[in-house]
Amino acid sequence: MYSPALLFSLLSVTACWRWMQGRGSWAWLGCYVAAAVASVYSHHYTWLIIFFLNIFVCLWAWSSWSRDRGRLAHWLLAQAALGLVYLPWAGVLLNKYGGFATPAPPAGLDTILYQTLVSFGLGYWAGQAGATPGQNDIFPDHWIVFSLALALLALALWGLLSGRRRTGREEGPMVGAFIPLYLALPIAGITLISWRGVDFAPRYLFFAAPAYYLLIGQGIASLLSARRAIGAIAILLVLGASTISLRNYYFDPAYWRDDIRGMVQFINNRWRDGDAVILNAYYLKPTFLYYYRGEAPVTGRPARLPTDWEE
Repeated sequence: MYSPALLFSLLSVTACWRWMQGRGSWAWLGCYVAAAVASVYSHHYTWLIIFFLNIFVCLWAWSSWSRDRGRLAHWLLAQAALGLVYLPWAGVLLNKYGGFATPAPPAGLDTILYQTLVSFGLGYWAGQAGATPGQNDIFPDHWIVFSLALALLALALWGLLSGRRRTGREEGPMVGAFIPLYLALPIAGITLISWRGVDFAPRYLFFAAPAYYLLIGQGIASLLSARRAIGAIAILLVLGASTISLRNYYFDPAYWRDDIRGMVQFINNRWRDGDAVILNAYYLKPTFLYYYRGEAPVTGRPARLPTDWEE
């Protein structure tokens, strides 16, 4: 679901931006509603993008209230339509946000920022994407990965500064705030959610990753226009950092997805009367049962923290 959710959330952002620019307003507003509905039905964390868009539109309308008051009403009507179409799934959403937790301690702000920085900069398979700050003993390439991620962050920050100077002069401050808020507000939202004990993984923030890549692109474009040699080095930095993830993804078995089919086939061939199957990652149950042909009962380990051993 991550790929279509990313596609639909990006379409909703694009449609919202076109609507704010006044290009075929009603058509783009309709495209926004359709894309937003598809995105939130694909993955419930895409609501973080809807949250960002609503905050930005309200700020934009407030900054130009006398001119855009009527268009804000149109936007609120679109949000009502989105909520109405999503209503059949609202109970599932509330259950996910209210009670879904994994057997791991809540992520702190440092872990969220660290994992997001590495996975956005180098890709999800960089070796540090699931780490916590300072795990040198587990990941010997820690400083290489972290240094590359910081270099890409510097490039993104340069893109932010150069972009704000340009848009501040030509189009107004709210235009320059769009991409930074696109990145910052979903991160802030998932931080608040994770502090309540709900699970965190950097892939839940992939829907905000396009903002980071736009900032890196702005940084490269600015450097190329000023000093072409420095811009070329920045391009090589991006390509080199991505190579680490691609190498792990294609050539390192440690980073490959779990062979669920092979594992279940092992159980299918060896189970005996009196056996039971206990899944310590119970969210894998649908995938497990897809391949399972045995008759041993299947249950999951309680995910409560701390563990209730009697349970």
